[in-house]
Amino acid sequence: MAFMSKAKYVHSNLPEWMRFTEKHSESREIFDFLENDSVLEILPATSKAGRSTDATFVIRDELATHPNAKANFTAIYPTVSGGAQLIDLSTIDQLDTESHFTERVERAMKGASRKDLPSGLNVFYGGESGAVLVFGGWELRPERIKGLSNQEWFDREIVPKMTPQDVRQEYPATIEEALDMPEQTRYYSNTALNDMLYQIMPSIRCDDIDTRNGIIEIYKPAVVGEMYCGYLDPSDGKEDPFHMVFLNTRTGEGVCEATGMLPVDEVAKLFDELIRYYNAFNTFEVNGVGYAVWTILKTLNTPNQAPRRSIEGTPVNIGGEENTGQYVSSQMRDSVLKDLEIPIRKRLIVSHRRETIEQLRTLVRVKLDGRMNSKSSTYNQTRYVLRVPKGKHDDAIMAWAGVWRLQKYAPSFQGVGAVVSVKFNQSR
Repeated sequence: MAFMSKAKYVHSNLPEWMRFTEKHSESREIFDFLENDSVLEILPATSKAGRSTDATFVIRDELATHPNAKANFTAIYPTVSGGAQLIDLSTIDQLDTESHFTERVERAMKGASRKDLPSGLNVFYGGESGAVLVFGGWELRPERIKGLSNQEWFDREIVPKMTPQDVRQEYPATIEEALDMPEQTRYYSNTALNDMLYQIMPSIRCDDIDTRNGIIEIYKPAVVGEMYCGYLDPSDGKEDPFHMVFLNTRTGEGVCEATGMLPVDEVAKLFDELIRYYNAFNTFEVNGVGYAVWTILKTLNTPNQAPRRSIEGTPVNIGGEENTGQYVSSQMRDSVLKDLEIPIRKRLIVSHRRETIEQLRTLVRVKLDGRMNSKSSTYNQTRYVLRVPKGKHDDAIMAWAGVWRLQKYAPSFQGVGAVVSVKFNQSR
C-alpha cells in the first residue's frame, strides 16, 4: 500500500497538463485513468502474484524481503518474456546469503560494463543475465535535514546511533559495500584472504604436463626433496566442477590446482597423472561419484594413497582391508572446514588461484535457531552451520580443506617422478 500512496502522491504533484482523471480515486488497490485505460494494480507478495497478467510494466518493491521472490519470478516471467518491462527495487539484505534479489544483482554484474553517471548512480549493463543494474548509494539524496550537509547529517544522526554492521546494511555508499557480507558471518578471515591476493602468481608452462587447455594450472614444478600432498573433490562433469589441489607441505603453497567439467574417468586419470608427477601423498572424496574414482585409481595402481580415516584421525579398516578414499559425512565436512580456518588466518597457506580465494570468501557461518530435543525435551543451545550461498560452488573450498587435513598425516619421504614404497604411520 505504501507504493500505491507514493504513486498517487507523485501523480498529484505533476503539472496539471500531465495529470489524468482517476476512475477510482478512493481505491487503495487500483490506480486507473479515464483517458487511456491505464491501470496500476497492487498485488500481495505471493508466489503466484502477476501470473497470467497482460501487464506491460511490473515493479517488485523491496524484493529482498519478498518471501516468495524466486517462485514469483517464475510466475511472472511469461509476462516479462512477452515484452513487459520488469523492475526490481530493494535494499540488499547482507545477512541473507541465499536471497533471490542478491542473486539477480550478482548475475547482472557478472561480465558487465560499468558506467558511473554524474548524478552518482552506477549503471551495469551487458552482464550474464542481460538485465541492467542501477545502484544508488545513500549519498544520492541531496538533503536530509535542511542546513546540514549529507556528511554532517550522517555523522550526527547515523554513526552514533547504529552499529557498523547496521550502517553498512542500511546506508551503503557503494555497490561493493552493499554486496559485502558482514565480517562476523564470513567464516574465513577476509583480511587474510586479501593478503593472499598479493601473493598470487601466474601459472607456468610445464613440458611434462598437458594442461588440457588451462584446466590444469601449475604454479611451481615438482622439485626433488620436497613433499607434496594431493586431494581431489570429484565430479562427473554434469552439475558441479571437480577440483584438485597439490600442496607443498613445507611451504603451505598450492603448487597446482585443476578444475573443470570433465567425465569422472578423465578426472581420475588426470589425478593419477599429477600424483605421479609430484609423487604426492594423496586421497579423494569417495562419496557418490568418488567410488568411480576409487575403482579407476585401483586399476591404474595409483601410488601413495592415504588410508581412509575417521574424524578423530584413526585409520578406518573395512573387512580387514585398508581402504583408500576419504568418506566425507556432514560431521567430517564441518570438521575439515573448521580445520582450515587457522591456517588461513595465520597465513600458513597460499593459493595462487584468484577464483579459489574468492570462493573461500563465500563460506559463511549461519546461525540456526535452537531446537527442541525430542528425546530429552530440552532446548538445545544455539548452533551454527557452515555453507556457501545457494547457487555457489564449494569444490575449491573442500579440496583445500581436504588437502590441509591430509598433510597432517603425510609420511616423511622424498623423491619426485618415481613410485616410492611408503610405510604409513598408522598411529598418527
